[in-house]
Amino acid sequence: MPPIFHLLLACVLLLPVSVSAQVPVESDPRIEEQTRGITSRADEPWVEGEFEFPPYPDSDEDLLPVPGQSASSRLEVFLDPDSITIGTDGVSRYTVVLSSRSGARNVIYEGLRCSEVTHRVYAYGDGRGGFGKLQEERWQKLTPQSGTYGYRYALARSIICDQYNRARTPKEVYARLRYPRGSNDQLEY
Repeated sequence: MPPIFHLLLACVLLLPVSVSAQVPVESDPRIEEQTRGITSRADEPWVEGEFEFPPYPDSDEDLLPVPGQSASSRLEVFLDPDSITIGTDGVSRYTVVLSSRSGARNVIYEGLRCSEVTHRVYAYGDGRGGFGKLQEERWQKLTPQSGTYGYRYALARSIICDQYNRARTPKEVYARLRYPRGSNDQLEY
């Protein structure tokens, strides 16, 4: 077949596509009115919302152990279930208590952004039953690590966030801490 035939055949086959792509579509005024002023959340920069500090954990009785602690760990890690919240900004906030075998106790109020796998410390316990607010603490990316702060990655990967990097509800977090499902759900840190 002559090359001109191939060229004509290609033009005929592409003609309906190019014609259909240029057909104007009438817009529905009701839809335009409903969507006027709405912007995509992906286009907006994330802004951290307002929050209040939770009550300071008075006793260790209500604290729930964070699973996955290694036998060689010098600290036990606990979460205060009454402090777990999810803000309108998508941040999961909670109080964690680190206890040493000698009885030393550190209380930290933290935030976790599941969608970004980042964390932030808001305040440390002041030793007098309250929180001492930090100055300009920044969000930091979480990475697998061992040692004192390895619990943060474990919380992000198996307790507070789900497998799709969405925050679990406080009720779901409580259930995962109170009733651990098995070794597959627990990360060692």
